[in-house]
Amino acid sequence: MSGKRQPQNPVIGSWQCPEGGTAVVRQASKRGRHFYTQCDCCGVNMGTGAARQTKIWREAEFQAGADVFKPSNVSDEGQGEALPAAREAPQSEPQGEPVGERWRPGEEEEEPQAKPAASRAPWVALGVGVVALAVGVLNG
Repeated sequence: MSGKRQPQNPVIGSWQCPEGGTAVVRQASKRGRHFYTQCDCCGVNMGTGAARQTKIWREAEFQAGADVFKPSNVSDEGQGEALPAAREAPQSEPQGEPVGERWRPGEEEEEPQAKPAASRAPWVALGVGVVALAVGVLNG
């Protein structure tokens, strides 16, 4: 046994690291869906800072057909050029963890769809009814 762990996440692309080497890009499947890189000059870099994640998101060359999720701390606000269009992840993802948005290189981009606003009216009516019942019992 060599003592080295084999990565569990597949290579989804490549990126030029700050030292000038070519790094492979992988993506964590856990909360945040952050990218991490591995190259000969820098080794494994699992930095999760917003600036690093955004730089990889913008500059990496992702493999066609790879499942690529936008990391949770990558913001589209204030960006000069458009980021790749992303989609919501399928419901088969692990429960209880934020999934982020998914984009597959080589696929057509889809327009984001607005989610309908949930109505709070039934909950407000229930709350008013409970308060009225409690006041009636206390005064009763």
